[in-house]
Amino acid sequence: MKKLLLLIIVITLYNISFTQVSSANYSKPFLSGFFTAKGYSKEISVFRAKSFLITDILGVSDGFGRFELEALAASGSGELTSLIYNCPDKNKSGMILGFYNDYWNDNGVIYQGYKFKNFTEEKALELFNTIDSIGDANSEYLKASPNSANIFFSFEDLTFMFYGGWGPLSPIRIFWNGFDVDWEAVAYNRTESRFKEKISKK
Repeated sequence: MKKLLLLIIVITLYNISFTQVSSANYSKPFLSGFFTAKGYSKEISVFRAKSFLITDILGVSDGFGRFELEALAASGSGELTSLIYNCPDKNKSGMILGFYNDYWNDNGVIYQGYKFKNFTEEKALELFNTIDSIGDANSEYLKASPNSANIFFSFEDLTFMFYGGWGPLSPIRIFWNGFDVDWEAVAYNRTESRFKEKISKK
């Protein structure tokens, strides 16, 4: 009996050590990712996006710079997070989409890959208008055969696909740079409404 119990403990510890959610260097314990992908994604996205924002969008220069960055919404799967930023000092504002996906290395260890896509304020509004107008224009087609009808279009270097009908519960699938994620309807609608609300208050 003792040998069986010891064997179970060893197997359990082995499995935990090789099934971490992320190998990212972050100040939170890795177990936090097991409880809620949504909260994990938003928290990690804000942390990582700050470096992306400073380095790739604002640019490091002499003196100092001020900016605001916050998460707008995250998909329930944790694969996509939307963020809004504003830097009055450099007159830059916009939206960042954070893409996440799990990968396996040669040893079978799971790690999390991620990448950010920037949209200026004008491009973000153009994206929302494009999604809404194409969806509305093709809603009858999508709703007539929700199990088989699909619509796809490109915007910059991303490909978007509507499926499962068109309406308040219909997701949008995004293909970009090796990522394949769902932008759930709730997360998309929340992103659009919060983004427009916040830029109107600038």
